[in-house]
This record gives sequence, C-alpha cells and structure tokens, in this order.
Amino acid sequence: MRFIIWYSVLSVILSSSAAPLRAQSPSIVESGVERRQGPPLWISAEAVTDEETMIRLDLLDSPALRMYVEKQQKESEAHTPQDGVRRGEKPSVTVIPPSECKDTLYSTGQSHRGGPGPKSTFLDLAASSQTILRGTIRTVDSGFDGGVPASLLGIEISAAIKGSSSKSLVYVLYPVAHFRIGPLRFCNARQGFEPRS
Repeated sequence: MRFIIWYSVLSVILSSSAAPLRAQSPSIVESGVERRQGPPLWISAEAVTDEETMIRLDLLDSPALRMYVEKQQKESEAHTPQDGVRRGEKPSVTVIPPSECKDTLYSTGQSHRGGPGPKSTFLDLAASSQTILRGTIRTVDSGFDGGVPASLLGIEISAAIKGSSSKSLVYVLYPVAHFRIGPLRFCNARQGFEPRS
C-alpha cells in the first residue's frame, strides 16, 4: 500500500512494512522559523496529558480545540463517569477507529506549508519539490499540529528519487489522526487515510 504525503517542499513516497523498527519519536517539533507565540509546530498527545486536568490546553493555545474539549467534557459529565480515569493519574493515549469519532476538527490555516510552487496536482508537487524520498513508515505518533489532531510519521528512507537526504529517518506531519486521551476523543479527517507502520 502506498501513501503520498507532502510537507513543506518535501514529497515522500512510502510503502508499508510488516517489520516496523521502533525509533524514539520527538514529543515536540518546533518550526525552523523563530516562534514568538502560539503552540509548537507539533506536540505529541503524551506530552499534553496531565494528572489533574487530563489535557494541558495551555500548551496547545487553540480556542477551537478548547471548545471541542469543553463540549466533550459537558457531554461526558451528563452521561457517564470519567471512563475509569482516577484523579492524580495520567490518562492513557489510545488510537481509536474512525467509527468512534463523533466530531472532527480540521485545520484551516496551514496552507503556507506546501512550499512556494504550484500544488493543485501531484505533477505540480513533483515538479516544484526540491526533494522526493521513498521510504517505509516505521512509527506513527498521535498529537496536535497547531491545536488540530494530527500524526507524526517516522519514515525510514530507502531512496532519494529527487534531491538527496543526509538522514536515514525523517519525520513528516500527516493531517490524519483518531485517538483518545482518557475519555476525550480527538479526530481529524475521514476513514480510509490512516497511516500504518
């Protein structure tokens, strides 16, 4: 199965493998450009879990995510207890199937990440990309891209189709994620685009 992913000026052609090699993924990815305010480029779901508040919304700085979480908390209080999460205990992060997603939270302000060239078709992306790499997805980590649920893919590079890579493992933000922090669900994108390691 192949996935086509583009991020900044990087296009990566990937193939899944049955024998994943587990690398230590970063819990926070900062932009290469100086950040004066707002959330990091990507932060893992594990990094925002909290014993007292369940999720540290202050680390994400997203009004849309805050409303998304508050809505679920109100629904949860009205219907069920906190799904076995005890006070003073960090909630677990669990990948869930898209069928468990009642609502989704989509990104609307990330259009600047496609690079300066045209990007309406795959041929446009291929022509304007500085680097195109082939690799295998080795890790898939759930988290947030600017306050929106997303995955961070760890990709073991097998070949450079265009340009070159000095690294054997690269990380790519992928705008598809379905996960739970304790009883709270975080979903972005529809079924059928889930990355697999």
